[in-house]
Amino acid sequence: MRACGISLRQVAGFLVLPSILLSVACIFIHSEIEPHKRYIRWKVMQRIGIDNATDLLEEGRIMKMFDGLSIYIDKISDQKIEGIRIYDEREPGRIREIKANRGTIHMPEGSGDLELLLEEVTLDPFSFDSPGIAYCGKWNLVLPNERRTRGFIPHDGDQSFTELFLNARRIMQESEGAEATEDIEAIETKRVHAMKMLVILNSRLVLAISPICFIFFGVPMGIRPQRKDSTRGIGFSLLTVFAFLLLNSLSSELAAHPELRPDLLAWIPVGLMAILNTLLFRRLN
Repeated sequence: MRACGISLRQVAGFLVLPSILLSVACIFIHSEIEPHKRYIRWKVMQRIGIDNATDLLEEGRIMKMFDGLSIYIDKISDQKIEGIRIYDEREPGRIREIKANRGTIHMPEGSGDLELLLEEVTLDPFSFDSPGIAYCGKWNLVLPNERRTRGFIPHDGDQSFTELFLNARRIMQESEGAEATEDIEAIETKRVHAMKMLVILNSRLVLAISPICFIFFGVPMGIRPQRKDSTRGIGFSLLTVFAFLLLNSLSSELAAHPELRPDLLAWIPVGLMAILNTLLFRRLN
Protein backbone atom coordinates (compact mmCIF):
# COMPACT_ATOMS: atom_id res chain seq x y z
CA MET A 1 0.00 0.00 0.00
CA ARG A 2 2.83 2.37 0.78
CA ALA A 3 4.39 1.58 -2.62
CA CYS A 4 1.12 2.68 -4.24
CA GLY A 5 1.25 6.01 -2.43
CA ILE A 6 -1.14 5.20 0.46
CA SER A 7 0.18 6.90 3.59
CA LEU A 8 0.22 5.40 7.07
CA ARG A 9 -2.41 7.89 8.21
CA GLN A 10 -4.74 6.77 5.41
CA VAL A 11 -4.27 3.15 6.45
CA ALA A 12 -5.06 4.05 10.05
CA GLY A 13 -8.05 6.12 8.93
CA PHE A 14 -9.93 2.98 7.94
CA LEU A 15 -9.72 1.81 11.56
CA VAL A 16 -11.22 4.91 13.18
CA LEU A 17 -14.84 3.82 12.88
CA PRO A 18 -14.29 0.18 14.02
CA SER A 19 -12.29 1.35 17.03
CA ILE A 20 -15.00 3.84 18.04
CA LEU A 21 -17.72 1.21 17.64
CA LEU A 22 -15.74 -1.23 19.79
CA SER A 23 -15.25 1.38 22.52
CA VAL A 24 -18.95 2.32 22.50
CA ALA A 25 -19.83 -1.37 22.84
CA CYS A 26 -17.37 -1.70 25.75
CA ILE A 27 -18.83 1.37 27.47
CA PHE A 28 -22.30 -0.13 27.22
CA ILE A 29 -21.08 -3.46 28.61
CA HIS A 30 -19.18 -1.85 31.50
CA SER A 31 -21.93 0.64 32.33
CA GLU A 32 -25.13 -1.34 31.86
CA ILE A 33 -24.60 -5.08 31.42
CA GLU A 34 -21.77 -5.84 33.85
CA PRO A 35 -23.07 -3.84 36.87
CA HIS A 36 -26.55 -5.38 36.69
CA LYS A 37 -25.58 -9.02 36.16
CA ARG A 38 -25.53 -9.67 39.92
CA TYR A 39 -29.02 -8.19 40.25
CA ILE A 40 -30.32 -10.46 37.48
CA ARG A 41 -28.60 -13.43 39.10
CA TRP A 42 -30.24 -12.57 42.43
CA LYS A 43 -33.70 -12.29 40.89
CA VAL A 44 -33.25 -15.72 39.30
CA MET A 45 -32.14 -17.15 42.65
CA GLN A 46 -35.20 -15.68 44.33
CA ARG A 47 -37.42 -17.22 41.68
CA ILE A 48 -35.97 -20.73 41.92
CA GLY A 49 -35.19 -20.60 45.64
CA ILE A 50 -31.81 -20.44 47.37
CA ASP A 51 -30.37 -23.89 47.95
CA ASN A 52 -26.84 -22.91 48.95
CA ALA A 53 -26.35 -20.76 52.05
CA THR A 54 -23.04 -19.41 50.78
CA ASP A 55 -24.96 -17.60 48.02
CA LEU A 56 -26.16 -15.21 50.73
CA LEU A 57 -22.67 -14.45 52.05
CA GLU A 58 -19.59 -12.84 50.52
CA GLU A 59 -16.05 -13.13 51.75
CA GLY A 60 -13.70 -10.21 52.20
CA ARG A 61 -16.30 -7.46 52.67
CA ILE A 62 -18.62 -6.18 55.40
CA MET A 63 -22.21 -7.32 54.89
CA LYS A 64 -24.84 -5.02 56.40
CA MET A 65 -27.93 -6.50 54.77
CA PHE A 66 -28.85 -8.47 57.91
CA ASP A 67 -31.16 -6.77 60.42
CA GLY A 68 -28.96 -5.10 63.05
CA LEU A 69 -25.89 -7.16 62.19
CA SER A 70 -22.69 -6.26 60.36
CA ILE A 71 -20.85 -9.44 59.36
CA TYR A 72 -17.34 -9.86 57.96
CA ILE A 73 -16.01 -13.27 56.85
CA ASP A 74 -12.42 -13.65 55.76
CA LYS A 75 -12.83 -16.93 53.88
CA ILE A 76 -15.74 -19.11 52.72
CA SER A 77 -15.20 -22.67 51.48
CA ASP A 78 -18.27 -24.83 50.86
CA GLN A 79 -20.20 -24.55 54.16
CA LYS A 80 -17.14 -23.63 56.24
CA ILE A 81 -16.16 -20.10 57.20
CA GLU A 82 -13.02 -18.60 58.75
CA GLY A 83 -12.07 -15.29 60.32
CA ILE A 84 -15.53 -14.12 61.39
CA ARG A 85 -16.20 -10.73 62.96
CA ILE A 86 -19.75 -9.61 63.78
CA TYR A 87 -21.08 -6.36 65.21
CA ASP A 88 -24.47 -6.91 66.84
CA GLU A 89 -26.54 -3.70 67.05
CA ARG A 90 -29.97 -5.28 67.39
CA GLU A 91 -30.45 -3.55 70.77
CA PRO A 92 -30.70 0.23 70.22
CA GLY A 93 -27.68 2.12 71.51
CA ARG A 94 -25.73 -1.05 72.34
CA ILE A 95 -23.07 -2.88 70.34
CA ARG A 96 -21.74 -6.38 70.93
CA GLU A 97 -18.64 -7.57 69.08
CA ILE A 98 -18.44 -11.27 68.26
CA LYS A 99 -15.22 -12.81 66.96
CA ALA A 100 -14.72 -16.42 65.88
CA ASN A 101 -11.77 -18.22 64.34
CA ARG A 102 -13.93 -20.57 62.30
CA GLY A 103 -17.42 -21.97 61.92
CA THR A 104 -19.95 -23.60 59.61
CA ILE A 105 -23.12 -22.48 57.86
CA HIS A 106 -26.28 -24.47 58.52
CA MET A 107 -29.70 -24.33 56.85
CA PRO A 108 -32.43 -26.03 58.94
CA GLU A 109 -34.84 -28.08 56.86
CA GLY A 110 -38.30 -26.60 56.46
CA SER A 111 -37.12 -23.20 57.67
CA GLY A 112 -35.97 -19.99 56.03
CA ASP A 113 -33.48 -19.34 58.82
CA LEU A 114 -29.73 -19.28 58.38
CA GLU A 115 -27.51 -20.44 61.26
CA LEU A 116 -23.85 -19.67 61.83
CA LEU A 117 -22.28 -22.32 64.07
CA LEU A 118 -19.21 -20.51 65.38
CA GLU A 119 -16.18 -22.00 67.14
CA GLU A 120 -13.51 -20.44 69.37
CA VAL A 121 -15.64 -17.39 70.02
CA THR A 122 -14.97 -14.11 71.86
CA LEU A 123 -17.92 -11.96 72.92
CA ASP A 124 -17.51 -8.37 74.10
CA PRO A 125 -19.57 -7.80 76.14
CA PHE A 126 -21.20 -11.12 76.97
CA SER A 127 -24.08 -9.36 78.73
CA PHE A 128 -25.05 -5.69 78.69
CA ASP A 129 -26.14 -5.95 82.32
CA SER A 130 -22.68 -7.04 83.46
CA PRO A 131 -20.13 -5.89 80.85
CA GLY A 132 -17.08 -8.05 80.30
CA ILE A 133 -15.37 -10.25 77.72
CA ALA A 134 -16.41 -13.89 77.52
CA TYR A 135 -14.84 -16.83 75.70
CA CYS A 136 -16.63 -19.96 74.61
CA GLY A 137 -15.92 -22.97 72.46
CA LYS A 138 -19.12 -22.76 70.40
CA TRP A 139 -21.77 -20.14 69.73
CA ASN A 140 -24.84 -20.28 67.49
CA LEU A 141 -26.06 -17.19 65.71
CA VAL A 142 -29.44 -17.43 63.98
CA LEU A 143 -30.31 -15.11 61.11
CA PRO A 144 -34.10 -15.45 61.09
CA ASN A 145 -35.85 -15.96 57.75
CA GLU A 146 -32.89 -14.57 55.79
CA ARG A 147 -33.25 -17.16 53.05
CA ARG A 148 -36.69 -15.80 52.22
CA THR A 149 -36.76 -12.11 53.00
CA ARG A 150 -33.34 -10.80 52.06
CA GLY A 151 -33.40 -8.35 49.19
CA PHE A 152 -30.70 -7.36 46.77
CA ILE A 153 -28.35 -4.63 48.05
CA PRO A 154 -26.04 -3.38 45.30
CA HIS A 155 -22.37 -2.69 46.03
CA ASP A 156 -20.27 -0.01 44.40
CA GLY A 157 -19.25 -2.37 41.63
CA ASP A 158 -22.89 -3.07 40.77
CA GLN A 159 -23.67 0.51 39.72
CA SER A 160 -23.73 2.08 36.28
CA PHE A 161 -21.53 5.03 35.28
CA THR A 162 -24.29 7.53 36.03
CA GLU A 163 -25.07 5.98 39.42
CA LEU A 164 -21.39 5.93 40.40
CA PHE A 165 -20.92 9.59 39.47
CA LEU A 166 -24.09 10.85 41.19
CA ASN A 167 -23.56 8.81 44.35
CA ALA A 168 -19.90 9.85 44.61
CA ARG A 169 -20.86 13.51 44.23
CA ARG A 170 -23.60 13.13 46.85
CA ILE A 171 -21.20 11.54 49.34
CA MET A 172 -18.60 14.25 48.74
CA GLN A 173 -21.21 16.94 49.33
CA GLU A 174 -22.28 15.21 52.54
CA SER A 175 -18.69 15.06 53.77
CA GLU A 176 -18.15 18.75 52.99
CA GLY A 177 -21.38 19.76 54.71
CA ALA A 178 -20.74 17.62 57.79
CA GLU A 179 -17.35 18.99 58.77
CA ALA A 180 -18.81 21.07 61.58
CA THR A 181 -20.86 18.26 63.13
CA GLU A 182 -18.96 15.00 62.53
CA ASP A 183 -15.52 13.83 63.58
CA ILE A 184 -12.60 13.81 61.19
CA GLU A 185 -12.54 10.01 60.92
CA ALA A 186 -16.17 9.86 59.72
CA ILE A 187 -15.53 12.59 57.15
CA GLU A 188 -12.43 10.80 55.86
CA THR A 189 -14.36 7.55 55.56
CA LYS A 190 -16.93 9.26 53.35
CA ARG A 191 -14.24 10.81 51.18
CA VAL A 192 -12.50 7.47 50.73
CA HIS A 193 -15.82 5.84 49.81
CA ALA A 194 -16.54 8.54 47.24
CA MET A 195 -13.03 8.23 45.79
CA LYS A 196 -13.38 4.46 45.47
CA MET A 197 -16.53 4.98 43.43
CA LEU A 198 -14.76 7.51 41.18
CA VAL A 199 -11.85 5.10 40.74
CA ILE A 200 -14.24 2.33 39.64
CA LEU A 201 -15.89 4.76 37.21
CA ASN A 202 -12.65 5.99 35.65
CA SER A 203 -11.04 2.54 35.52
CA ARG A 204 -14.04 1.21 33.62
CA LEU A 205 -13.92 4.14 31.20
CA VAL A 206 -10.22 3.57 30.57
CA LEU A 207 -10.79 -0.12 29.85
CA ALA A 208 -13.74 0.75 27.64
CA ILE A 209 -11.73 3.07 25.38
CA SER A 210 -8.68 0.80 25.34
CA PRO A 211 -9.67 -0.63 21.89
CA ILE A 212 -8.88 2.79 20.37
CA CYS A 213 -5.45 2.77 22.04
CA PHE A 214 -4.57 -0.77 21.06
CA ILE A 215 -5.91 -0.65 17.49
CA PHE A 216 -3.79 2.35 16.59
CA PHE A 217 -0.86 0.84 18.46
CA GLY A 218 -1.27 -2.28 16.32
CA VAL A 219 -0.87 -0.37 13.05
CA PRO A 220 2.84 0.49 13.43
CA MET A 221 3.46 -2.82 15.24
CA GLY A 222 1.99 -4.71 12.26
CA ILE A 223 4.39 -3.14 9.78
CA ARG A 224 7.57 -5.18 9.43
CA PRO A 225 10.39 -3.38 7.62
CA GLN A 226 12.43 -6.56 8.01
CA ARG A 227 11.51 -10.20 8.52
CA LYS A 228 13.40 -10.41 11.83
CA ASP A 229 11.20 -7.64 13.32
CA SER A 230 8.08 -9.86 13.53
CA THR A 231 8.82 -11.51 16.89
CA ARG A 232 10.14 -8.24 18.26
CA GLY A 233 6.81 -6.54 17.54
CA ILE A 234 4.83 -9.33 19.20
CA GLY A 235 6.96 -9.20 22.34
CA PHE A 236 6.78 -5.41 22.56
CA SER A 237 3.00 -5.53 22.07
CA LEU A 238 2.49 -8.04 24.89
CA LEU A 239 4.70 -5.99 27.18
CA THR A 240 2.74 -2.82 26.37
CA VAL A 241 -0.63 -4.47 27.05
CA PHE A 242 0.66 -5.82 30.37
CA ALA A 243 1.95 -2.37 31.40
CA PHE A 244 -1.38 -0.76 30.40
CA LEU A 245 -3.40 -3.14 32.60
CA LEU A 246 -0.92 -2.89 35.45
CA LEU A 247 -1.08 0.90 35.53
CA ASN A 248 -4.87 0.77 35.37
CA SER A 249 -5.05 -1.56 38.37
CA LEU A 250 -2.63 0.67 40.30
CA SER A 251 -5.32 3.33 40.68
CA SER A 252 -7.58 0.79 42.43
CA GLU A 253 -4.82 0.04 44.94
CA LEU A 254 -4.52 3.75 45.75
CA ALA A 255 -8.27 4.31 46.14
CA ALA A 256 -7.89 4.64 49.93
CA HIS A 257 -5.72 7.76 49.44
CA PRO A 258 -7.98 10.49 47.97
CA GLU A 259 -5.20 13.07 48.28
CA LEU A 260 -3.30 11.27 45.47
CA ARG A 261 -6.31 11.55 43.11
CA PRO A 262 -6.22 7.91 41.97
CA ASP A 263 -9.29 8.57 39.81
CA LEU A 264 -7.10 10.74 37.56
CA LEU A 265 -4.14 8.36 37.79
CA ALA A 266 -6.30 5.77 36.02
CA TRP A 267 -5.89 7.82 32.83
CA ILE A 268 -2.09 7.67 32.85
CA PRO A 269 -1.93 4.54 30.63
CA VAL A 270 -4.18 6.25 28.05
CA GLY A 271 -1.91 9.29 27.97
CA LEU A 272 1.20 7.13 27.67
CA MET A 273 -0.37 5.13 24.84
CA ALA A 274 -1.25 8.35 22.99
CA ILE A 275 2.36 9.56 23.27
CA LEU A 276 3.74 6.16 22.23
CA ASN A 277 1.42 5.90 19.21
CA THR A 278 2.36 9.42 18.10
CA LEU A 279 6.07 8.63 18.29
CA LEU A 280 5.65 5.34 16.39
CA PHE A 281 3.61 6.97 13.61
CA ARG A 282 6.15 9.78 13.22
CA ARG A 283 8.99 7.29 13.10
CA LEU A 284 7.38 5.24 10.31
CA ASN A 285 6.34 8.30 8.34
